[in-house]
Amino acid sequence: MNIIEVLRRLSELGDVFTKKEAQEKLGMSTKQLNYYLEALLREGFLRRVAKGIYALSLEPGRASSPHEFVLGQLHTGPP
Repeated sequence: MNIIEVLRRLSELGDVFTKKEAQEKLGMSTKQLNYYLEALLREGFLRRVAKGIYALSLEPGRASSPHEFVLGQLHTGPP
């Protein structure tokens, strides 16, 4: 799978997704997923908004700012 295909498939998850959702969607190892997430972060297609939570943008450097309620629903750690 190339980075364009990864980006396309991640976009199917919506503007904000968790690392766990991405791994389930892409069906890849944690190491592979980390590689692609880091590459997309460097290129500006992703922004880390909290631990394990990412905001996606199809325009580099313009990742969306998710509403706090969306983040609250995705937060999987202790309060």
